[in-house]
Amino acid sequence: MRVSLDWVADYVDLPPVAPRDLAHALTLKTVEVEDVLVLDGDAVLEIDNKSLTNRPDLWGHYGIARELAVIFDVPLRPLPRPRRPGPVQTVVGRLDPEICQRFAALTLDLGEGEAVSPDWLRDRLVRVGQGGVNLAVDLTTYVMLAVGQPMHAYDAGQLAGPLSAVRAGSVQPLLLLDGATVQVMPRTPVIADEDGPVALAGIMGGAASAIGPGTRRIVVEVATFRATPVRRAPRRSSACVRRRPPGSRRPSTRSASTPRSTSSSTCSASWHPGPQWTGCRTSRWSPPGPRG
Repeated sequence: MRVSLDWVADYVDLPPVAPRDLAHALTLKTVEVEDVLVLDGDAVLEIDNKSLTNRPDLWGHYGIARELAVIFDVPLRPLPRPRRPGPVQTVVGRLDPEICQRFAALTLDLGEGEAVSPDWLRDRLVRVGQGGVNLAVDLTTYVMLAVGQPMHAYDAGQLAGPLSAVRAGSVQPLLLLDGATVQVMPRTPVIADEDGPVALAGIMGGAASAIGPGTRRIVVEVATFRATPVRRAPRRSSACVRRRPPGSRRPSTRSASTPRSTSSSTCSASWHPGPQWTGCRTSRWSPPGPRG
């Protein structure tokens, strides 16, 4: 995992120490920093992923900033909490409590013309190993790397009705973002619209609803899935698939409270003058279902 100290400085005033001394303190107290890279004037920490496995609170830049604030006894700035758009009842459909703990979805109008990410954001993503794609994809990648919560964006024009987190009811083919076609078997956790599965829940989106050059309106999904059903999903499908590109090495199984704060962070990251958030809906399961 790469961590940009320039990015971390958005959340905490770093002490006046050399980046390697800061990395050494972080290694002694929390996680193993394998190397310190200097890229375009920014110090980037290479952190061993194995040392983060049991610390999901450190899966983003804000988590590392929180840890540094404790180590060096400096204040941590809160994440921005802008006013979210009003609820839209047609965004979120059914939620299966056995697979999904919380599901938030937001709609975003990109406006006319090409929606391009600003240079500063593309530069930050490149320095931590994520190439810029387009505004919609870069937005979800940026927020994921900031707070550690995987997200996914759909082309709203390619969706039929609200998104539901459910188990598949029958065998259906699904073309994934990596070009692989899998046979979705019954009871596989999926994200579905009224026509059928559009993504493997917590793993990878489908190609049919992918963001493209002509996309003008998107739906952003932020969800927390139960770990066991998601990890069993590749064994239920006809092919073994990689987990959630771009850049995420973990399924979406974080705290159920994370999607709410992540959706707020996503709203605050809408820096581009063209896009406008048009609504959101957050649902949470109750009572909890079985883990299997």
